Amino acid sequence: MRARVIEERCVGCGACISVCPQRAIEMVGKKNIEKIEGKIDELIERISKIRREM
Repeated sequence: MRARVIEERCVGCGACISVCPQRAIEMVGKKNIEKIEGKIDELIERISKIRREM
């Protein structure tokens, strides 16, 4: 079985690193921080939209 990243579901938190039995996952570079920030921005926008619709 080969590991793969599902980009839409990855938030860049790194939780997968500690649970990988083969130690085959690593996080590289600043891209992860930017990805997390992007996901946070998406969530904030969703929350704002839901509140406007209430």
